[in-house]
Amino acid sequence: HWREGAVESSRSQAHLLSAAHEVIDSDDTAEYFPSYEIVMDELRDYRWYDRDMLHPSDAAVDYIFEQLMKSHFSRDDDELRAAVLALTRAAAHRPLHPESDGAAAFRAAQRRAADDLVARHPHVERALAPLRASFE
Repeated sequence: HWREGAVESSRSQAHLLSAAHEVIDSDDTAEYFPSYEIVMDELRDYRWYDRDMLHPSDAAVDYIFEQLMKSHFSRDDDELRAAVLALTRAAAHRPLHPESDGAAAFRAAQRRAADDLVARHPHVERALAPLRASFE
């Protein structure tokens, strides 16, 4: 809401923070992750901002995601997260010649990797369905 002015933007953020804490205070299972505060306090140098100098850069987003992972997720899940990330990146890949033997081999290898992951972690089958379908 920066286009509305600095004061209005700050008020809007304050309302959102207040609402978030109302939810957290009323629900013992809810937690607050301070991504906004990390940006404002730790990443306040302009190298952490995008060209418009308002939005966080990709590096800042990656840093915040890393902090979220450290604070809320177990290291035991690192292998699973890495495998899902690899499949996600593979699904985003667009081969130059999609009908080539190489592209077909790539899709087959990714299907096998996805099938193997589901075999080892059946609880992710539903979440991986769209990724698996992209390798058909």
